[in-house]
Amino acid sequence: MMNIDVVARFNYPEDDLGKFVHHSSKILVSELNGLSCQCQEILEHGKTLDDLFQRHVRPFVHAFVSGFNTCLFLMGEKSSGQNILLNGHALELQGIVGHLMLTVSEQLNQDVNLTRKARNNSAELKIKAYIVRGENIEDLLTGNAYAREKLHLCDTIENGFIVKGLNDLTVRNAREANEIGNAILSRYFALVYGTNRTASTEPVGFFLRLNLSSSHVAETDNPTRSTLTVFALTGVESLNAVLRQPQSADLRTHGIVSLYELINQLAAGPPGKRDFPNYGISVLTRLLLDELGGNCFTRVLFSLPAKPDPEAHAVLVHMASRLTRIVNCPVVNDQAALLWAARARELTRHALQMAQSTAITSTKATTAAATKQPEGSAGHAIVYTDARNLRQNVSELTRRLEQLNQEYLHNTDERVRLSKIWMMGEEQNVRLNEELATAQTDLNELRIKR
Repeated sequence: MMNIDVVARFNYPEDDLGKFVHHSSKILVSELNGLSCQCQEILEHGKTLDDLFQRHVRPFVHAFVSGFNTCLFLMGEKSSGQNILLNGHALELQGIVGHLMLTVSEQLNQDVNLTRKARNNSAELKIKAYIVRGENIEDLLTGNAYAREKLHLCDTIENGFIVKGLNDLTVRNAREANEIGNAILSRYFALVYGTNRTASTEPVGFFLRLNLSSSHVAETDNPTRSTLTVFALTGVESLNAVLRQPQSADLRTHGIVSLYELINQLAAGPPGKRDFPNYGISVLTRLLLDELGGNCFTRVLFSLPAKPDPEAHAVLVHMASRLTRIVNCPVVNDQAALLWAARARELTRHALQMAQSTAITSTKATTAAATKQPEGSAGHAIVYTDARNLRQNVSELTRRLEQLNQEYLHNTDERVRLSKIWMMGEEQNVRLNEELATAQTDLNELRIKR
């Protein structure tokens, strides 16, 4: 199952913990509206950011780099990314991003397969960073105001929604990663955070995208690439105000309100990738649509505000509870992707062997024809002797192509059949969970009446 796990890291004083957190059941609760969210883990504020990163973020960094090397590099697939949702003190975001940048760079430098001297086997790591304030996009890699005005959102067939005009920087070592990360966060904190290093109430979305691609991307029609996205959100307080008074909504809050509605839409209905309504001019929602609703495994981290405002906390718990209900139907799961990658390597190896065998056999046949000493063909190789055998060779290649097409169609039908079975099982699980929740509610009501 590909779903969204929530890890909560609270900043509350000990006296206020009992109001919002149940440690035994790992549930975040809101007394204001009765909502609750089942978390994978609730981290105490006393634990360091390094512990949080090592347990919940580092495994995805490893999968991001290693997946590109083993599967994505061979198959030419695209990963839709990872999402991290944070709201709190600047040190929280700075610690996570700092660990992330250094770990990705160090792992790339340590990976033997990705640091080969051969040009076609090397990888490039590029960074893009920008914020979405209302419907405006600002590039954090440049301080030029004129450059910010040229940024606009485009819908592409291959990559979905992308921001045209963004600058990117190539990271070559851990020192550059640290310098670039600090420069990006300094500009972001100066624009969005206050002097006390706490987030403002203005709704602003922060995007940090790490793009890993083959260095010969310009020389191929199907370049290999993988993307990891860090998304930080501020301004949940303004969302709470708009939900209480819808008439107060404006362009400044439209983005976060549409994101709230998108999460509700994704959490509704049976599992599987669904058709979503057009959210108009919401740039924030368009940029997050593929990553929250795509066929990917998504991790969300909540860093709760330092001051436990009950109403803002209720909105956060609602968003977290809906995020845990998002279940996406995988087009190809991890195990199937690895099998397809192994099959691709096998076919490539056989093709190379056949090409070498064909070249050797053709050379021997030409020599034998010249000396009137014919040689037999080797294996499945096609002997190119003269023009009279051209029609026979074309027929043989056509037959093999039809056979491969039949095998491909059969594998596709099997994958569709298994996906349907999986979706039926998930729908049944959803129904059973709803029945169980109803039964538990009835049981609690009976206990209260007693």
